[in-house]
Amino acid sequence: MSRLRVAMALSAVAVSVAACDPTGPGTEGTISLGPDVDASAFQTLVLRAYPNPSSAPFDPSLPIPLDAERRDESVSEIMFPFHYQVGGGIGTTAIETWMFVAWLSTRARTSDHPGLDAGDVFCAIPYREQWCDYAGAYCGQTRVNCTLADVVPAAP
Repeated sequence: MSRLRVAMALSAVAVSVAACDPTGPGTEGTISLGPDVDASAFQTLVLRAYPNPSSAPFDPSLPIPLDAERRDESVSEIMFPFHYQVGGGIGTTAIETWMFVAWLSTRARTSDHPGLDAGDVFCAIPYREQWCDYAGAYCGQTRVNCTLADVVPAAP
């Protein structure tokens, strides 16, 4: 094979790997509904996982970081309890502490909106990624289950 072809092949591999480089390893688990939650009143189940190096508690009035691993599902197309996966489980990170947030939104699309609205029902679970000696970083797919039960209060 010519040097040009080898160089082109290696460039293509590098671009494809860089294009799908996840923020972190990801998470998976089950999302359940609290006893008083009616999912049919909402349009979208929003899932986000993001680095939380300060271990700060979740504040629903603040925007979700833009670099969060993300997944959105139409409520009309899923059933609860809902098994989810966010991120591919293939990334690594130097950050051990993360936050998983799931919420039911009345918005049809959340990609244009960085956070929760008053009346959204959510759960927020801090978690720690597992250390992987072979990677020299945190990696894997951490299991995080949560129950949608907390309601975002109206702004004062």
